[in-house]
Amino acid sequence: MDTFDAGKYHVTLFGHGNRIVFIPEKAESAERISDMSGQDTVIAALDGVDWNNDLTPWRAPGLRSGEFGDGAEEFLRVLTSDIIPMTLERLSVEEYELYLAGYSLAGLFAVWAATRTDIFEGVASVSGSLWYDGFIDYLTGARLLVPEIYFSVGEAESRTRSKRLAKVVDMTSTAYIIAKGQKIDTVMRLNHGGHFNEPEKRCADAVGWLTGDRRKEGNI
Repeated sequence: MDTFDAGKYHVTLFGHGNRIVFIPEKAESAERISDMSGQDTVIAALDGVDWNNDLTPWRAPGLRSGEFGDGAEEFLRVLTSDIIPMTLERLSVEEYELYLAGYSLAGLFAVWAATRTDIFEGVASVSGSLWYDGFIDYLTGARLLVPEIYFSVGEAESRTRSKRLAKVVDMTSTAYIIAKGQKIDTVMRLNHGGHFNEPEKRCADAVGWLTGDRRKEGNI
C-alpha cells in the first residue's frame, strides 16, 4: 500500500503490476475490491471526491434537495494531469495500462470521461447514475474514445418511486447499445438486487472484466 495527496484528493494504491484501475472510493472499500480482484492489478483509490460536484459534468437538480454541480471537467483535469503522472512515478512502471471505474455517480463520471480523453484502455460503470439529466442525449451525440466499456446495473434498481432513478436500467441498456454501435468492446450485466447490493463485489467483477482474460457470454 502506498498513499499520497494531489491537491484535495488523497490517493491510496493497492496491489502490484502495470494495469492500474483508478476508482473514486474510500481506501477501505478499494482494499476489499483489490483483495477480491485477485489479479496483478493496482487499484488506485481516489478519496476526497465531492460526489455531488466532482463527478457530474453539468448542473442538474439534486435528488432530494440542492443541486448537482459541474465539476467533472476539473476533476478529470486533475486526474489526468496530476494524479496519474504521480501514480506512475510512484509505481516506477515504464509500460502500463490505465483504466477508470466507478460506482453510482462515479460510474456516470467514468462513461463521461470516456468521451473526453483517450488515455484509458477501458472504463467501467457499475450501477452508474446514467439516469442523470441529459446524459443519454449527450452520449448519443458523443464519440467514445476507449476500446472497452463495462456496464452493470442491479435488476431491481428501477423499482423506486423516483421517476429519475427508475430510468437507470433502461438508460444503462441504451448506453450499452450506443457503445456497441460505435464498435466498442462492451458488455452489460444485470446483477441481482438493488443499488446497494454488494457494491465492492460488483466493482471487483468490473475490474476483472477490464483487466483479465474475459469471456463474452453474458453480453445482452
